[in-house]
Amino acid sequence: RNAGLNGWYLSMLMHKEGWSRLGFFGYDLQDQCGSANSMSIRPDEGLLGELRGPNYPNYAMNVGHQGEYAAIGGAAHIARGDAWTLSPLMKITFADPSLKFDFSEVRREFAKGAIREFMPAGERSLIIPAR
Repeated sequence: RNAGLNGWYLSMLMHKEGWSRLGFFGYDLQDQCGSANSMSIRPDEGLLGELRGPNYPNYAMNVGHQGEYAAIGGAAHIARGDAWTLSPLMKITFADPSLKFDFSEVRREFAKGAIREFMPAGERSLIIPAR
């Protein structure tokens, strides 16, 4: 995982060297700060066995980056055809067709959230404004 992440950060730094910028309007922080912290082990940012996710500090995850970072972490398992999951209960949980979030089309659901079409259900229902 660290080799994959550092390869990604190296490609971003090379891109920036060639084009003078990475993202738009300064939203490229997540691609610049990674090489400095991807090998650090600090208890406030996660421990050795902890997987990185969208809530990992210093990462501004958006629709495009969610899939990329997930692919970096899971590439070896995907290539081997592993059933890559943290918990055997996850497949059962996410297979529920009545969920609002369609886990078979994760990118599409992220995009719905980005354009404010996704409406969550459950404990957040009370704070979502009516349409």
